[in-house]
Amino acid sequence: MGYTTLTFATTTTVLGYVNFWKMRKEEVGRKKRIIHGVISTFTTASFLTAGFLARRGDYKNHRTAAILATGGTLATVFWIIW
Repeated sequence: MGYTTLTFATTTTVLGYVNFWKMRKEEVGRKKRIIHGVISTFTTASFLTAGFLARRGDYKNHRTAAILATGGTLATVFWIIW
């Protein structure tokens, strides 16, 4: 389960960066793309951190990182809808 989440998060982040790079000169929607990129990067970092903390057995901090990652995912979804 953890490797699937890691693979999915990494893949979507890399594809997001590629898309962001291709759209870098497009003025329309730039602010929204930047905010989306920042939230998505934070979410991926939280997912990776949660995985590493779980592997080390630090479950209290793992839980915190997982909650932050879930919150980041929800924030991204709501940002896209809004």
